[in-house]
Amino acid sequence: MLTVSNIEKIFHFSTESKETEAEQMEKNNRRFETICMKVTEVRETIYKSHKGILESIYLVNAEYASILSNEEVLNAVSEIRALYKVLSNSHVDLISKAAIIKTFDFKDYKRLLGACKLTGLKTVSRLKNMKIISTKFINGELDKKTFSYDLKEQIVFFDTILNQYEDISNENYYVYLLRYDLKTIRKRRYGTR
Repeated sequence: MLTVSNIEKIFHFSTESKETEAEQMEKNNRRFETICMKVTEVRETIYKSHKGILESIYLVNAEYASILSNEEVLNAVSEIRALYKVLSNSHVDLISKAAIIKTFDFKDYKRLLGACKLTGLKTVSRLKNMKIISTKFINGELDKKTFSYDLKEQIVFFDTILNQYEDISNENYYVYLLRYDLKTIRKRRYGTR
């Protein structure tokens, strides 16, 4: 069973892939700022319950864990896994990959995101961008080298997210979305316009 302590471990700044502790903390603080700014339910729970952000994430997660089935969550993650298999399969040529990418929709994943009232997720954004790039590649507006390079970047991203989702279930789905898939606000650049 998921606890606030588990959530704290998932969100701990030391899990950030940054070089220094200060960078890890800064990235994690931006993640919490993003959640407070973009995720209305968590923000409202903070105000109503008078609890901190991790406790509020726990409360919202518990609500979704009770209404989402484990099968729905696993089906949604299977869509990501299917796309990853296509992207990483060296036996599929680039034109075929581009055509397949254009047909992907993440229907189950998007349905769960809608149920959880979340937008601005990295996976959906990347799929949308890949569809645009695939169309350009098929139409000859993008060269093979650029398309191939972009696919390599996407393979790394989807491999990483699937590894992070290894023990995902309806019990922790919402927490994992907030931690690994929600697009964080950009780092502030002071002194520039």
